[in-house]
Amino acid sequence: MRSGATIRDKRARKSIFSSSSSSLDQLNKANVMNMRSLCLLLLLALSGQASALDGITGDIKVVQVGTYQNASLHYVWFSVAMTNCATTMRFDETKPGGKALFATLNIALINQRKVDVRYSDCDIIEVYLK
Repeated sequence: MRSGATIRDKRARKSIFSSSSSSLDQLNKANVMNMRSLCLLLLLALSGQASALDGITGDIKVVQVGTYQNASLHYVWFSVAMTNCATTMRFDETKPGGKALFATLNIALINQRKVDVRYSDCDIIEVYLK
């Protein structure tokens, strides 16, 4: 009888441990699902910032580069209208890359070269000579 009782005790312990390990597995799966959901939400939140870029317009000519007196904000007129900006866009010379942008736009204007323009909300971000 003694050996029968130990077998039942072992089975009872085994079932207790197996149920606790299965509940741990369920908790781990729930944690993994929560982490995946959190990562997905972060990815969606960050992708919204990346989509603030309006676009890239290619093969256009620079018609005029101008500024107001004592201002670092420059306005650029292009041969083709952008989406919401008509033909005029702007950039700030004091921001990083502003002086290089100014030089590139002047080279395109003087040499009548076509450019690709990357912009966001009528602000020029990058210009590529063609």
